[in-house]
Amino acid sequence: IYTLSLHDALPISTGYDETKVVLMVRDPHWAFAYWDIKKAKAGEIRSYSDFESLLLRVYEVDTEKLSYSDTGSSFDIPIQFTDKSWYIYLPDEDRSYFLELSFQAGGRYQVLSRSNIIRTPRETMNECGSVPGGKMAALIEEIYHQSRRSSSSSVTIPQRIIR
Repeated sequence: IYTLSLHDALPISTGYDETKVVLMVRDPHWAFAYWDIKKAKAGEIRSYSDFESLLLRVYEVDTEKLSYSDTGSSFDIPIQFTDKSWYIYLPDEDRSYFLELSFQAGGRYQVLSRSNIIRTPRETMNECGSVPGGKMAALIEEIYHQSRRSSSSSVTIPQRIIR
């Protein structure tokens, strides 16, 4: 039997030398983003005498079109070259968002990479849903009461499904 020691373990890469940004949903108001900037590109940006800031720009997207060109509001998050990931607070639930990894130099905004588009879930159950009459809460209440009435009878609930 061979066991690995800390000396034998391979180091985990902190980047892949590609310019990329990825956005993932965590819950209705939070997303996780991670990114990387090519070393050569980062060096080039740092060398600009008029370099101002590196940032993530968060865009809300029109939910009907889900297009990068149909954006709503946006806000900026200043980041450092040493940063590789952030949890981002998103102001509205049930919306679509994407990020631009970018920088400002000489008053100009330049995009390095654009993330995927995500959709945040709702915080609460949809009252209307697909239930006729839009009475989801009433339906849940009825199911609850039916289950309470049937619990006194000899209803067997399977503990696992066997195929």
